[in-house]
Amino acid sequence: MLSHSILAEPAQVLLTIPPSSAASERNFSAWSTVHSKKRNRLTTQRAGKLVYIYHNLRMLKNIKEEDDDISADECDESDDEDIE
Repeated sequence: MLSHSILAEPAQVLLTIPPSSAASERNFSAWSTVHSKKRNRLTTQRAGKLVYIYHNLRMLKNIKEEDDDISADECDESDDEDIE
């Protein structure tokens, strides 16, 4: 069994986040996406893993889109240089 001191630090961090902050809103949104009425038999552990995957896939998608935007901007700049 875990001692109280091990749980105290993460609990303190979680409880200091305001429930209306953007981070907690995103977390609740992800949980509601993963643990819906159709998927209410998921264990907490499995739902947590799915939320972790969901967040990381969204983050990777955003990074890829940013890279694509930067690459497109670089191509536009190189095209302008060729014309001159």
